[in-house]
Amino acid sequence: MNKMTWKIAAVATALFACSSGGHGGFTEVDPSSTGPSSGGGSSSSAGSGGSSGSTSSSGASSGGETSSGGVVWGTDAGGPDIPADASVKTNGYDADVPAADLDQPVTLTMSPFTVPPNSEVFKCQEFGNPWGHDIDIVKMDGYMSPGSHHFFLFNMDATTLRTQAAPIGDCPGAGIEFHPFPYLSQTPGHYIVTFPQANMGYPLVTANGLMMNSHYLNTSSEPMTPTVSITIYPAKAGVVTTHVGSIFLNNTAFGVPANTTTPTWYPKTQTPIIAEDYTIISNWSHMHQYATDFQALTGGASGSKFYDETNWSEPTLINAGNDPMHLLPMQMKSGTAITWQCLYTNPTNMEMTFGDYAQTNVMCIYIGQYYPADTTSPSYPDIVSVLN
Repeated sequence: MNKMTWKIAAVATALFACSSGGHGGFTEVDPSSTGPSSGGGSSSSAGSGGSSGSTSSSGASSGGETSSGGVVWGTDAGGPDIPADASVKTNGYDADVPAADLDQPVTLTMSPFTVPPNSEVFKCQEFGNPWGHDIDIVKMDGYMSPGSHHFFLFNMDATTLRTQAAPIGDCPGAGIEFHPFPYLSQTPGHYIVTFPQANMGYPLVTANGLMMNSHYLNTSSEPMTPTVSITIYPAKAGVVTTHVGSIFLNNTAFGVPANTTTPTWYPKTQTPIIAEDYTIISNWSHMHQYATDFQALTGGASGSKFYDETNWSEPTLINAGNDPMHLLPMQMKSGTAITWQCLYTNPTNMEMTFGDYAQTNVMCIYIGQYYPADTTSPSYPDIVSVLN
């Protein structure tokens, strides 16, 4: 596997702590502390909807939160408490990994929380590494109930001090988190992530943990209690021979001045230079309410465009099957940088600065998937660039 190195021009110095490093968020059906060994059998297999063997909570605290989430072994796809009529979307790949090649799947469910009327909340919950050993993830089936803005499953390394299970809590810094991640959904309902080939997967090393991060926006006059859940399918050892990673390119330093009525491109950010060749297999964007266009280019702001998106709230993930430019999979040569920019207005009387509130802050983030990922660096198998 090729080692991939990125030179980061400026990296955010704080990967915000979300909650204490206790173990209140990890409740297993399997009695062992790390779950079944590779290839082992399930200690409690759930039936339809994953309800059998569901974990118990310790009761609600203020704000409608409980102190523990759920970790259930061997559940069916989809996880618990998902309506039968929930919409289903995928990232467009359908590689069929034979059941005999799969290790034990795990469903993670965030503890219940309440979103008050006319408000936004950002919740984080850490689950550790349920398997307790290196795995390669080949499929993820997540669910967000209506009202969601996004749902990350972050890959947390030791430098974050957040690799162990912990109770749900408010995410600090208004939910701004910069970490590697195997999974992101930006649309309510089911969202399923797989990879182009059955020998491809996302690596999670023994020392790292998983953290669910959800952002909900409630514009109604009634409180809502969301459901956020994900079932993760790992392959048995040796099945995955090509590792896939995510690209997460951020710029926290830009803002849009008050009373900007003429659409203007921000922030026209160019990434650092990558040391080796790689292949992009998907393109995605994240922006906020007053953005009307997103572009990713090579060769600078006036260079060659390879991705364009106009939907800020539920952008479509672009892959080889639905790429209107017919460029994916796209070979990227060593020394090629990505420039990303968003077309923003600001009709308000206040400057809009970078932040996680969709209605009052700005974001312009490029997201992609690539291979081969660097499995020699447990901290960052992904490409994470945070310019500030």
